[in-house]
Amino acid sequence: ELGNPLNSLTIHLQLLDRKLKARDEALHEDLLPLLDTARGELQRLDFMIEQFLAAIRPTHHCLEPCDLNALIREAAQFLGPELKDRSTTLALELHSQLPHVPADPGQMKQALYNVLRNASQAVKAVEGRIVVRSDFDDHGVSVVVQDNGEGISPADMGRLFTPYFTTKARGHGLGLLIVRRILREHGGDLHIDSRKGGGTTVTLMLPFARPRVRLLAAPDHPGPVPAAAPKRRRKRTKVIDLGEGRGE
Repeated sequence: ELGNPLNSLTIHLQLLDRKLKARDEALHEDLLPLLDTARGELQRLDFMIEQFLAAIRPTHHCLEPCDLNALIREAAQFLGPELKDRSTTLALELHSQLPHVPADPGQMKQALYNVLRNASQAVKAVEGRIVVRSDFDDHGVSVVVQDNGEGISPADMGRLFTPYFTTKARGHGLGLLIVRRILREHGGDLHIDSRKGGGTTVTLMLPFARPRVRLLAAPDHPGPVPAAAPKRRRKRTKVIDLGEGRGE
């Protein structure tokens, strides 16, 4: 219901841009900043709709061996123009031998983009710096996004994953909620460390394989069972095997 009108507005702005340029070049140059602003606001609305839908609709994973380093580079490239306009420095410190993990590339790209975008909006213009590191251990792969922004107060830390809660003037409060849901559906998790005035560090963790749950039969209690007593049922004990799972 909302997407169709937005698409129509985008198309009509493109037509208006072409007609102005064809009829009056000088007028087109004068009005171009206004057209760019209108296009930017439409893109922002479209992004908000996508985030809202991602937060409420069921997800279907298409797992495949995923190169997180490549997805980090794609997300960084996508944010490149915005970071350049704000004179924000982005440094990528990626492990050269990072193993692939089973994941849905589209969803992981969205998670990485959301975290990087949050970091870019948290830092100050000109002095802003964002560092992205990738690493791995015996259990899985981690991606750390660190910024030198204003940080998050203890009161706000407790509300980060509350739907629609945001400290940004133009935020929607769904970004981190979506990131955490994506990671947990992949068997991973999200950790945030921040203090007011000291920047924020966000760690995304993904396992090489999900923990396996298996049921093992427990031994019967020793001793004879009275004939009149009902047949004793074998107890089953749930054991979680973390041998291939994620570490703490």
